[in-house]
This record gives sequence, C-alpha cells and structure tokens, in this order.
Amino acid sequence: MSRSIVTRANSARRWLFSPLLRAHCGLVAGIESGQFSNASEVVREGLRLLEQRQQEDKAKIDWLRNAAQEGIDAIERGDYTALHSRAEIRSFVRSAGGTRR
Repeated sequence: MSRSIVTRANSARRWLFSPLLRAHCGLVAGIESGQFSNASEVVREGLRLLEQRQQEDKAKIDWLRNAAQEGIDAIERGDYTALHSRAEIRSFVRSAGGTRR
C-alpha cells in the first residue's frame, strides 16, 4: 500500500472518530468535575441545549422573514428612497445620523 493511501486512511479515521472522542472527553470531564453525576445527565443537558438552539434559530428566521416582509410592504406602498451611487448612500446615511466605521 502506498504511503499516500495510508495517510488518507489515517486522516479519514481521525476525521470520523474525532467528534466521538471529543464527546467522550466532554462526558468524562463533566462527570469528573462534579457538574453532572452520570452520563445520562450530560446527554440530557446536551439535548436541552440543542433544543434551545433550535428554538433560537427558529426565532431568528421568523424575525428575518418579518423584516423582509416589512421591507417588501414598504416598497409596494412606495415608502422607500432610491439611492444610485456611493455618494448618495453616504449622504443618506449621514443625514440619518449614521457614522462611518
């Protein structure tokens, strides 16, 4: 077997098992630190965090959809300012109280 094939195989193994090893180390560390009393508590906390993140992601998506709809509604009723150049944009931002970073 050539060296490059072995290197790729080892790399694939590391890629595949790395998340499992990190998860195992996190499990053990959480229990050894006394933060959790057993693996089941660690898994439950992980699932709770995953559910929380999914809810936060959904809230962000809902907010973005609402903001996009507000923009579409404003355009449909003609409530917008057309800007055609960088100079117009700068002027508009300055007049609105924006600052340049």
